[in-house]
Amino acid sequence: MKTMVNCCVVQVMCLLAAVVVRAQLPVPPVQRGFNLAGTRASTVTVEIFYDLLCPDSKSNWPVIHKVLDSAVFAADKLGIVMNIFPLPYHHHSTFVSTGFRAYMARTHDISKQIDCITKVFELQDDFKTKAVDLSEAALGEKIGKFFATECAVDVSDAFTNITTHEMYREQVVMDWKYAAARTVCGTPIFTVNGVMDNAVGNFVSEEQWESYVRRLLSGEPQSSVHAAAPSRHTTL
Repeated sequence: MKTMVNCCVVQVMCLLAAVVVRAQLPVPPVQRGFNLAGTRASTVTVEIFYDLLCPDSKSNWPVIHKVLDSAVFAADKLGIVMNIFPLPYHHHSTFVSTGFRAYMARTHDISKQIDCITKVFELQDDFKTKAVDLSEAALGEKIGKFFATECAVDVSDAFTNITTHEMYREQVVMDWKYAAARTVCGTPIFTVNGVMDNAVGNFVSEEQWESYVRRLLSGEPQSSVHAAAPSRHTTL
């Protein structure tokens, strides 16, 4: 009898373990995000973690936008990758990120992608205080209309088709896991060649970025390029 009970316990434990494994999302790939300049093979690769509804991310974007527009460095020298990291207390951030994921999957023109990111930040408040009382269905409709009107891409099926919605929603969850696994706990956060370097979040001009990258390209150690200083950012 004791042996039978033990066997039953083992079977139940195995069943529960199988359910847990099936419920888990896949492990995030080594690399995620959107290449806005260069590639991950560039000598200097900057990864930026933004929450699309974070005011600190919004205030940082214009400087990065200028760096992208200046195109001082060739693609093999400087790569800029943007990752999305929806913070849990920005209530609608996951929804906006879902629409953004659908948009980026359907648009391969980087200049249009950059313009759309700018639009998202410019109209950020439309998805915050102005949308606080919306139902999920109404919010999805609002986001769909935004991308169709402001970014010229229809992403409405990311909210009206359950299969499509789950696909892009899972991508957003994977984005979050990718960032969290790298100890990202707020936005904006920066890594340079895989090393967290939030002092660059204090840069206010493309000239500061240019000087920083040139010194790294010259072989100067990252630790001595500038004085370490905390970046103002929104944390978990």
